[in-house]
Amino acid sequence: MKKILLILTVAATTAFSARAFSMNDIYWWLPNRIADLTDIVSLGGGLCLGLKAEARVTRAIDFSQGGGCFWVLRKDYNRHLTAALEKGYHFNFLCLGTEDYTVDAVRGVQPWFFPADGEAANVSRRYFDYQYNWFSNPANAEYDLWEGSRDWWEIAVEAGCLGYVRVAVHPIEVFDFIGGIFFIDFKHDDVD
Repeated sequence: MKKILLILTVAATTAFSARAFSMNDIYWWLPNRIADLTDIVSLGGGLCLGLKAEARVTRAIDFSQGGGCFWVLRKDYNRHLTAALEKGYHFNFLCLGTEDYTVDAVRGVQPWFFPADGEAANVSRRYFDYQYNWFSNPANAEYDLWEGSRDWWEIAVEAGCLGYVRVAVHPIEVFDFIGGIFFIDFKHDDVD
C-alpha cells in the first residue's frame, strides 16, 4: 500500500510541475476523463459495394485486403466523427502491402465531444488520399499522434460485404486515459 501511495504521489507531483496547474484542470477533470475513455474504442458501420476483411495489431502486423466503395458512419481516432465515402483498394500482409484509398465527402464535427481548443470545428468536406507501396510508414502525416486521421498503433477488425463494420482499440488512448487520472495529458486533447 505504501508503494502505491508513493507512486501516486510521484505521478501527481510530476504532473503538477510539468505545466501550470489551475482550477480549470480540476473543473474539467471528469468531462476530460469521459472523453478520454470514449477515445479508446473506435466504431464504424455502413454500406458497401465491394469486399473488405482486415485484422491488425498495429500497422506492422496487418492482415487485410479489400476494395470497393464504402459509405460509412464512424467515430474514429483523434475524436473524428464522420460520415464518408471511402473508395479504393488495399492489400497488406504483415508490414508489406499496397494501398490506393481515398476518403471523400466527410461531414461532421472534428474533433468531437470536447475539442481541445473548446470550440467545435465544423467540417463540411475533407479529403484524405492514402497511397503507399511496400511499407506503411509511421512517420507519415496521417499517423501523426496528435492530429493524424489514422492510428498506426491501433488494434482493429474490419469486415465488409454489402454491410460494413469496424471496431478498433487505441493503446495510445489507454495511456492518455490513465495519465489523465493523474492530470498528465499525453495527447494534449484535454479541455483547459
